[in-house]
Amino acid sequence: METLKGIRVRIREKEVLRLQGYKDEGPRGDVAEILGREIEEGYRLIRPKAILTRVTIREMGEESITLDNGLTLNAGQGLKDWRGSEYLGVALCTIDSALEDRVSELFLEGEYPAALMLDSVGSVAVDSVADYVNHFICQKARDLDIRVGPRLSPGYGRWDLREQRAIFALLPGEKIGVCLNENCMMIPRKSVSFCVGIGKGLESGRGIDPCRYCGMEGCQYRRSVALI
Repeated sequence: METLKGIRVRIREKEVLRLQGYKDEGPRGDVAEILGREIEEGYRLIRPKAILTRVTIREMGEESITLDNGLTLNAGQGLKDWRGSEYLGVALCTIDSALEDRVSELFLEGEYPAALMLDSVGSVAVDSVADYVNHFICQKARDLDIRVGPRLSPGYGRWDLREQRAIFALLPGEKIGVCLNENCMMIPRKSVSFCVGIGKGLESGRGIDPCRYCGMEGCQYRRSVALI
């Protein structure tokens, strides 16, 4: 198990605007000013943290995976992209709660455009933390000459959100200040959990959306534009 420090975060204007509903043409006037101000505020408020571990896989079925410790994850059809994995990499990432607290304050003050913009900034920031951690896992795997599959998260695709409990059974979220509520939502809300398949026998993916996190040459999941 490893806790990461010194995580580099990039809050890209383009990604923030995409969450705001902008497509080709960017904002002007007051909105552009709010964008710049809230990105600056985001950098000031975020406290990126992450914890990760690697667990040996005992058995992989069509839609479930059993780990060496006996825990079973029912991740759905996404597991087809992890065939041949020997290990499961598990990560939990957050930017802490200060940004969310400031968003709530802005709403109470009636500063709705700023609140919505800062909320989008937080979403981009925590995705950047997850990208950084994913890249970290890929780099370590490359050093060992093994492959890493695409990342999957509970709540996406056919992986039920209730499977977050399995993630938290593998990682002590309290070490980075993250917990689950009764609905399996993470607190702070700007947190991300994910898993990746790892192994020398991992099959090359077909029809997989390439990863956006990685600047690693030679990775079959790499996008042309790296975010790190």
